[in-house]
Amino acid sequence: MEIKEFIQKIGEDAGNSVSKFAKGVAENSKKLAEKTKTKKTMQGFERKMQESYQEIGKIYFSLHGEMPDEEYSEHVKNIILAQEEIAKCQQKLAELEKSSICSSCGSVIENTQKFCPQCGAKNEEAFKENKSSGEKEPLDESIIEAESEIVEHEVKDDNLPVKESVSEVTVSDDNSVDAIDSENN
Repeated sequence: MEIKEFIQKIGEDAGNSVSKFAKGVAENSKKLAEKTKTKKTMQGFERKMQESYQEIGKIYFSLHGEMPDEEYSEHVKNIILAQEEIAKCQQKLAELEKSSICSSCGSVIENTQKFCPQCGAKNEEAFKENKSSGEKEPLDESIIEAESEIVEHEVKDDNLPVKESVSEVTVSDDNSVDAIDSENN
C-alpha cells in the first residue's frame, strides 16, 4: 500500500466517522426533543389532575366542612384554621392601610368609601377611627374642594344674578356645608 492510498483511506475513515458522529448527534437531539415534548405534555396532564383534585376538595369542604368524615377531619380543621388566620392577616393589613373589611363580601374598603365597591354594602367601620379621636369625618372631594377656598356662586334675588364671594367653609357633624359670606362679615 502506498502512502497516497494510505492517506486516502485515513481520509475516508475520518469522513465516515464524522458522518456517523453527526448522524448520532442528530438522532440524540431528536430523541431529546421528543423526550422534552413528552415530559411537558405529561406535566400539563399532572397539573390538570392536581387542579381537579383541588376542586374535588373544595366541593367536599363546601358540602361536608361542618361534619366531615373522620379521615378528612384533620384536613378540614387545617383549612378552617388557615381561613381564620388569613382573616386576621387581612384585618391587620386593612388597619395598616387605614381601610376596613366589608362585613358582607370580605373585600378591602378604603376608609373614605362609605359603601363597598364590590357588593354595595354600607361601610359601618369607615369613620370609626375619626369619630373616636374627635376628628370630623372626611368629606367626599366632590362635595367640597378645600376649606377656606374662595367660591363664587350665583344667588338670585328679584331675578337678578348676583355673585357672592365665600371666604370660609365649615362642615357640621352631619356633613352639611355652610359658607360664610366674606363681604357681609
